[in-house]
Amino acid sequence: KQMVGKAAPEVKLPVLGGGAMSLAGLRGKVVVLDFWATWCEPCRRQMPSIAKLHRELAGQATVVIGINDDETPEKARAYIEEQKLDWTQLYDGPAGAARKAFEVTAIPALVVLDREGRIAAYEIGLAENTEKVLRDTLRRLGVGLLP
Repeated sequence: KQMVGKAAPEVKLPVLGGGAMSLAGLRGKVVVLDFWATWCEPCRRQMPSIAKLHRELAGQATVVIGINDDETPEKARAYIEEQKLDWTQLYDGPAGAARKAFEVTAIPALVVLDREGRIAAYEIGLAENTEKVLRDTLRRLGVGLLP
């Protein structure tokens, strides 16, 4: 929580599927970062609500980005294909450079960046109200969502 209001750390990670992505390249957009792994049961339970959010955000200047830290990129890619997760997925790997940079101590973790690249919200773990908090934050940042 102490990171809310601070500039997001500069992170550049490989994209599962090829290439690399830097968070700095997303300035001007609201960004939802979802830190997850296939072995994390609460992460898997949260995926349907992330998928729904991703569909609602289509065509808006808002993106959902998964940050996976599985043992191998192959394991992550197999799960992504099997579950048909169609948003950008970055690979942090077991070293967890992005996780360390964002001070993520447990997953799932959702971090929302505003259009200036500052951390607007920071939710660790899966709680009853996680999705509501996420949606309220996005609305506060001017993102149009279904009621």
